[in-house]
This record gives sequence, C-alpha cells and structure tokens, in this order.
Amino acid sequence: MNIFDAGGITTAIAVIATIIIGTGIFALINTIFEIWYLGFGAMVGEWLVCCVVGAFITNWFSGIILGFFSVLWFLIKVGAVIAAVIFIYQKFKSKKGEGDIKIEEGK
Repeated sequence: MNIFDAGGITTAIAVIATIIIGTGIFALINTIFEIWYLGFGAMVGEWLVCCVVGAFITNWFSGIILGFFSVLWFLIKVGAVIAAVIFIYQKFKSKKGEGDIKIEEGK
C-alpha cells in the first residue's frame, strides 16, 4: 500500500516525515560535497531529489510498520476465535459432567 494514497492525517504525517527526512539527507550530502558552490539551482534540485528519496524511505518504513500491525491484528483475531471455541467447549463439557458429580455426591 502506498502511504501517500491513504488520505487525511496519515498522508499529512507522511508528507511531513518525507520533508524532514529529505531535508536531513540534503544537509548531510551538502556538508559532505559542498553543493552550494554549484549555485542555487543545484541546491534546489538536490533538495527535491533528496525529498523523493525521503518519500521512498517513508513509504518503505510505513510498509514495514503497517505490515507488522496487520500481522499482529490477524494473530489477535485468531487468538480470540480460539479462546471463544475453547470457552464454548468447556461450557458444554462442564454441563455434561455435572450429572456425574451430583450422582457421586449422593453416595
């Protein structure tokens, strides 16, 4: 799933994260290679490319995080179904065994 297609606050958070990551990459590359000597156009182009790379990173991390929560939610649902089946089984088993207990108490 593309996090930027989610809409609403989720997309806003993804865009803000992209700008922050892109600006961080821009600052790191700019201090290493000193791109400002090539002019303002090179700096703007570099920042835009860094934001595109930041978008890929944001989308990748969101896929990992959302995938983890998706698997976790599936396991919670499976656990709830198993717990319900065990609970129902125990109810039927205890009702079947109640007659035996009363007979033993009467002895």
